[in-house]
Amino acid sequence: EELTCRDCLMCKKHTSKKCPLGSFVDATEYMFPIVDSYWYQMKHSGRPYKHEGSPLFVDINNDGVLDYFNSMHGHKLDENGYDRMELAESVPKSFMKDNINVKKNNPYNLQRLRHVS
Repeated sequence: EELTCRDCLMCKKHTSKKCPLGSFVDATEYMFPIVDSYWYQMKHSGRPYKHEGSPLFVDINNDGVLDYFNSMHGHKLDENGYDRMELAESVPKSFMKDNINVKKNNPYNLQRLRHVS
């Protein structure tokens, strides 16, 4: 749903039908492509679960592009103490070292996340 100027808290003009300051693009399917089954396992970011904190976007590999860290503290430890965090680097959509072929066109020119944890 688009914001209208009368809904905008950031400007007082209220002259436009569409607020030029407010927008939201759900990039989940581009950042966590469905063909990469890692993200859609239980207790991972591609599936709903109880979050106790938000993910952090930081440049972990110093390439100038934000990468992804999620502490995953919203669920119990498994029997081995694993699955307590996710760490992913941003890679171009055409990155093929992990054998993930993303065929869908990405209208926002976003990179995707490749898990490294």
